[in-house]
Amino acid sequence: MEAAPFSPGGVVAVYGHVWALELLRRQMAQGKVAHAYLFTGPAQIGRGTVARWLAQALLCQGEPPPPCGRCPACRRVAAEAHPDLHRLRLDLQEGNRRTLGIEAIREMRQGLAERPFYGRRKVYLIEDAECMTVEAANALLKTLEEPPPFVVLLLVALSDHLLLPTIVSRCQIFPLQPLSPREVRQALVERWGASEEQAGLLASLSRGRLGWAVQALEDPQVLRRRGESLEALRRLMGAGLLERFAFAESQERIWRQGKAALVLEMLQYWQEWWRDLFLVGQGCTDLVVNRDQVEALESAGRRISPASALAFLYALRATQERLQEQVNPRLALEELLLQLPGVE
Repeated sequence: MEAAPFSPGGVVAVYGHVWALELLRRQMAQGKVAHAYLFTGPAQIGRGTVARWLAQALLCQGEPPPPCGRCPACRRVAAEAHPDLHRLRLDLQEGNRRTLGIEAIREMRQGLAERPFYGRRKVYLIEDAECMTVEAANALLKTLEEPPPFVVLLLVALSDHLLLPTIVSRCQIFPLQPLSPREVRQALVERWGASEEQAGLLASLSRGRLGWAVQALEDPQVLRRRGESLEALRRLMGAGLLERFAFAESQERIWRQGKAALVLEMLQYWQEWWRDLFLVGQGCTDLVVNRDQVEALESAGRRISPASALAFLYALRATQERLQEQVNPRLALEELLLQLPGVE
């Protein structure tokens, strides 16, 4: 699948997710726009970008097909200055926890009855929807039950499992998937001016998350976090139970602070490392994603069997799924670390 070339003029640029854009365009052409959409998938794969593209298309006043990227409405959306596009943002709470609270939803509800200021629709964009408090989620549910006909709600979340089933049932769900390495590499070279070498490494490491690859290209802290995650893994493989459980407790604190994506990101780094370890054990070094870790992988492969690597890889995947189903993060991580093969 090629990267989607939807970036003329002032159009919100989307790479990949062609099926989603085509389906949304058909709905708009047929006048079958839903009152609420939910875009799910791993962080930084373009969920928010697709949602902003849809917001621009819904508010576009130019010639079809929308968004035209040239009309005043499209340009206002691109500049984040459209009076009928409202973004609900997370607030920092006590304990450094980031949530979307009841006040934000109440403020949104107060403005729902007002007619659009500029066009025919009002669009509310709720990113990080999984961070809503219980009170906020219940208030949003009331809005979804009887929304004004000119209002469209766009929700972005890691997974539909992290939202109330009653909210999910009232949305049209778009489960977005990671891009292919070729799509990421192409976008990095053509849009962000990366060298072929940079683009190749980042496309390999990105796991299809173009947002992550762009951040890694522009911000060295991204690759630093990856390095810290892999270093923590190496340390824990040689640690005892007390240190492993202390680490699980520290990750639970991060999770409770509204930073679940960071914990899931760490586990994803680990998963890819163990996948590579299994491949090295099978003599498939050419398929390794972590190209800069080949020496460490080969060293670990001499002490850990492919069967053990595969078993822990399955455990990692199961833990990621359990965390997205809102199990206790500390217990899930403790159970995972009990299964972590040790090396001296």
